[in-house]
This record gives sequence, C-alpha cells and structure tokens, in this order.
Amino acid sequence: MNFFVQSGDIKEDYCALSIQSLHYLKQVRRLQCSDTITFIIDEKEYIKVSNLQFDTKGVFFKPLSQRKPCEVSRPSIALLQGIPKQEKFEEIIQSCTQIGVDQFVPIVMERTIVKWDQKKQKEKKTRWESIAQSAASQSQRMMIPDIWPIQSFKECLQNFPFYQFDLLIVPWEEESTLFLSQYVKGCLNLEKVSKIAILIGPEGGISKEEMVGLKQEGFVGVSLGTTILRTENAGFFTVAQLMMAGQLL
Repeated sequence: MNFFVQSGDIKEDYCALSIQSLHYLKQVRRLQCSDTITFIIDEKEYIKVSNLQFDTKGVFFKPLSQRKPCEVSRPSIALLQGIPKQEKFEEIIQSCTQIGVDQFVPIVMERTIVKWDQKKQKEKKTRWESIAQSAASQSQRMMIPDIWPIQSFKECLQNFPFYQFDLLIVPWEEESTLFLSQYVKGCLNLEKVSKIAILIGPEGGISKEEMVGLKQEGFVGVSLGTTILRTENAGFFTVAQLMMAGQLL
C-alpha cells in the first residue's frame, strides 16, 4: 500500500506518525512486521520499506530501495462537479480519485439543491480532503488530488484557469449529435493532451444559460449515450472513456 508522509517526518529508518495514522496502519490495515509499505514523501519521492516496528509515536522500518521520484505519465484531469445531494460528492471523490482525477472543483450551479453556510463548507472540504487522501492511498497513487473550495458557477468561470487545459468536455443531456465515444475516437489525439477538464452538472442537469458560458470558455458539449446517467456516475464514466481511448488505464 501507499502512505503519504512529509519529509520532516522521516529520519533515516524511522517515520513519525500522528495518532490517527498509527491507528489506521495498526488497527485498520493491521500491518505486520513482514508487510511492505510505500511511503510517498511530499508527493515528490517514494521509498519502499518493510520490517515494520511500531512504537507509540511512529514506526521503525528497513528500506527496500532508494528514494525515487514520483512520475506520472498520463494527462492531468480536473473534474468540475455540480454539487449533488446528500453525500454523493464523497462517492464521486472516492471513485474518481481511484481512476485518476487530480483536481475536484465543487460548484454551486443553477440547479444545485444543497445550500451550506461558510462553516459547513469548510467542514465539507476537510472531509473531502480526507476521503481523497484515503482513496489515493488505497489505489496506490503517487499524489493526493486537490480539492478546491466550494464556489458558484460564476466564480468558477472567473477563477478556474481554463486556458491551461488542452481539452474541455461537458457531457450534456441535450446534446444529440456528438457522442463522447465518437469524439475521443475521431476528433482527439490524446497523446498530445496534457491537461483535461470535465464539467458534470448536478441533479437536474446544466441549464442552457450555463452551457452558453461554458462554450464561451471553450468547452465541447458531448452526449454520453442514449440513456441519462446519474450525476455521481457521469464523471467516472467520462474519465474512464478518455483513459481507455488513450490507453492510459
């Protein structure tokens, strides 16, 4: 398994751990002395270790390799998600982190139902960051996705650096002529794409006025097929199609 640590926590053959991290590794994952773990250090380097010996403040270990740089050879993917009801955004973060999303941007859109005050928004962001870290560790990723602060659709258009992205895709239920599967096969060379942004609407979809704004930023509207996917499934489906088309999975 991968486990994320800071460079200041590792001293030669010892890694200092928080109480929560100790509980997770010892009680949840039940790591034994002979198990192997990969420490991801500052999301820049990694080292494989074994011969684990826990104490009350951390773990002694035996290095199995030298430190090596973390390298990612696939496009960077940002998922801009209209905030769904209940705890669905947690599901989205968990599943899409596992498949390779690098940034999550939660957006309050025209048809978003949930409304949170500033305190609740901060609590949600902290919770989402914890879920992203856990999912990244479980799926053996070398980095933890960034979780942007919650923002309105207008703020997103103003703040998000769309100009840095090679490909901007927005699945839309009213698009009937261009299917995502056709687009990735006939209109796109993923080998030349380094950054992809995908925007998914909340329950109820994306309004026509919002689509106008997105197209002005360079988004391409696509259909995901003849059926309508739930918002918590649409992002994962879109990323998977792109990854498979570019043979990146």
